[in-house]
Order: sequence, then structure tokens, then C-alpha cells
Amino acid sequence: SLKLLGRYAFYGCSNLKEVSFSNSLDLESLESFVFGQCILLSYIDLPKNLKNIYSSCFYNCYKLRHIVIPSKVNKIEVDAFKGTKLNSVVFEGPVPKYISIDSFPGNNKTAYVKKEYLNDYRNKTAIRARFANILHIESLQLEFEIIGSTAKILPKINNDTENRYCGE
Repeated sequence: SLKLLGRYAFYGCSNLKEVSFSNSLDLESLESFVFGQCILLSYIDLPKNLKNIYSSCFYNCYKLRHIVIPSKVNKIEVDAFKGTKLNSVVFEGPVPKYISIDSFPGNNKTAYVKKEYLNDYRNKTAIRARFANILHIESLQLEFEIIGSTAKILPKINNDTENRYCGE
């Protein structure tokens, strides 16, 4: 079974817009620059068994605005999301054991985390320095959003005050 996507696997695939991985896939690592320069990539459904996101994995994926980090991810290296325009990141599990302060460049994003992990995320310097808001979520649901003539499955975020949608 496939355990890792090697460096530059999809680098420069300028027409790549969406990526979905099967949840039965044993993919554990996304190496450096795997999706680098995929300038139209706006949606990615990361595999549930993912553990590592290496440096510059999503380098210059300008259209990537939202992402869900699976619960088993325990390493997010420097510049993993450099050049993206992330607005929000949903962390499904505890704070990754290794997360660089420069994993998520910029500082105007919102992080959504489970209530039991809220203080851990707020106390982690690498998170606190890069996210303007760290909010808890009660659950994640999948909903269909119609975009043009295609339906896209997007995570729906429920928190105490309002519903927010991850997706463009």
C-alpha cells in the first residue's frame, strides 16, 4: 500500500483543482513540494491516516483557502502551507507533536479545534502566533454545496455562535 507521496509528485500541475483521497488509503506522509505550484488547487480532502506534512507541501497553492487536518497528523514542517491564502484550518485532533511556527505563514487565519483541545492549541506558540482566532467546534458534518454545475462536499463547522463553511 502507498505510505507516502514523494517529493514533487504533483508539482506544477497547474490545472489540478481538487484532490480527494480514499479513507481506506494508508497514506501517512506528504513529502516536500508534493502539491507545490498547483496554483488552481482549491480543495483537498486529506486521508484520515495522514501523519506527516513536510515542508512546502502546498507551496504556492494560491487558491487553497480552507483545509481540514486529520486527527493523526503529528508533524507539520516549516512552510508546509507557504504561498496559500488559508482563511481557516480545522484541526480534528490534538496539537501535532511537531509543528513549526512557520508551518502556516501569515497571522490572520482562524483555527477550529475540538473543545477538549482548545487550551492546548491556545497555549502552543506555533499556533497562537499564526492564528488570529482559535475557536472550538462541536462537530464536523459534510454538506453539499453547489458550485456552478458541480456539487462539492465541504466540511461544515458548527460552533457556539454560528455556522461557518470551509470551502470557497
